Amino acid sequence: MNKGDIAALGKSETVATLLPGCNFHLGLKQYAPARALIDAGGDCFVGDGLQPGNESDAEHADDSVAGVRALRMTPAEAIAAATINAAHALRREKSVGSLEVGKQADIAVFEVADYREIPYYLE
Repeated sequence: MNKGDIAALGKSETVATLLPGCNFHLGLKQYAPARALIDAGGDCFVGDGLQPGNESDAEHADDSVAGVRALRMTPAEAIAAATINAAHALRREKSVGSLEVGKQADIAVFEVADYREIPYYLE
């Protein structure tokens, strides 16, 4: 992906689906340019490449860890990628993806002092 592609994607309403786990399992050393996409104004969803129903909630949380570590996202960006950005990618942001009155939600509660600790405890 070149700089022009990144700029165009950053200005679009497209949510880039990034699969760092696939790169890791294939032994690839280069990951998607998440940092450049986010800096260009784009939204990213961090997925794992597995089929629906094949992963547990804990494994989904690992996708956020991969976002922070492999894709150089901040913890807040990784959480957004796993929640509201995922909902936007599915065009379901009005009913899921964030904790708001009237939305459906599954909630994971972590015993941490600060949300930025979450990626460091999940592995």
